[in-house]
Amino acid sequence: MNSTFPPPVASLVLAVVIATGLVSPVDAADVRFDVEPLIACMDVTDDSFHAMHPDERLVEARIRLSSLVRFGLKSEDLRMFISVHTGSASVRVHDFQPHTTAHSRYVGNLKVEANEEKLRSLGITAAGALDVVKLSGNGSLSDKESRKVQYELLPPVETLTASGTLDRGTGVYFKLKGSSQSTLEGSMEYVIILRVPAEWRGGIAVVQCEAFRKMGKSAGKDRYLLALYLSGDGQAQRRAERLLQNERNLRQLAQQSSDDIREHAYPSWAHRVGKSLALVDPKIADDWLDQIVFSPDSTSVRGYERLPRTIRQASQAYARARRDLLSL
Repeated sequence: MNSTFPPPVASLVLAVVIATGLVSPVDAADVRFDVEPLIACMDVTDDSFHAMHPDERLVEARIRLSSLVRFGLKSEDLRMFISVHTGSASVRVHDFQPHTTAHSRYVGNLKVEANEEKLRSLGITAAGALDVVKLSGNGSLSDKESRKVQYELLPPVETLTASGTLDRGTGVYFKLKGSSQSTLEGSMEYVIILRVPAEWRGGIAVVQCEAFRKMGKSAGKDRYLLALYLSGDGQAQRRAERLLQNERNLRQLAQQSSDDIREHAYPSWAHRVGKSLALVDPKIADDWLDQIVFSPDSTSVRGYERLPRTIRQASQAYARARRDLLSL
């Protein structure tokens, strides 16, 4: 006897299995990112800046970002977008590296040879070649059919890196393009000069990373918290380290409690079936962890009170460490 469920029941069972997490699709990113989150900022204020802005200083933040591209994927098929946000009107971007750069796959000018008649059709004459670098002729002047003209064109260039400011100068972005002569994989350093109040000792920033294929499809993305402190300030360094330690503790607890959190978010079978059919919202926001880490008020997260007690305690410790660093 066939024990297969009838179609309606089978559909319901499949929906429940998916909703409860027994079946989950694997969507591995083609590009994975990593960053060193603790940033010691050097005071680089020069005399001229201090004379014009005695209430401010310049500090240099060096952000080392790594990217890992899966085997078989070429750098020239990828684009990357990196952005850094301070989130504070008092911490603005003064300068940054790398700047916008262009690249050509050709070495030197491009040499082209054509007959005179073809050049005329292109609007180029031996008497005045405005669009070329060099122009020369050979052959008999009386034999126009055999006369050849050689000229050189500037090589085409492509933008390899584009960069600029965001959010009225409180952020900066870097757009990277892979090529056959450069790679987007490995470690790269981004230098940002920040204009901060003279009494500044530490703060936070957020770096967002995303990779795209040529057609625009996302190939991987991530977001990281950066803890900044003034180099040589021991108290500021300890507070920055404590913030990052509390973030690690929170993320570790979130991973360990994932099953409990899922049960609190979907407390009944009806909720789990409704989730698979997009009929109900979870009791706890799906991005609750990111909201706690990257927003100033963790208690505003939907369903915060339904999180396990250990998670709430860890989030409160993280919030205190965040306030302590920003209060310097």
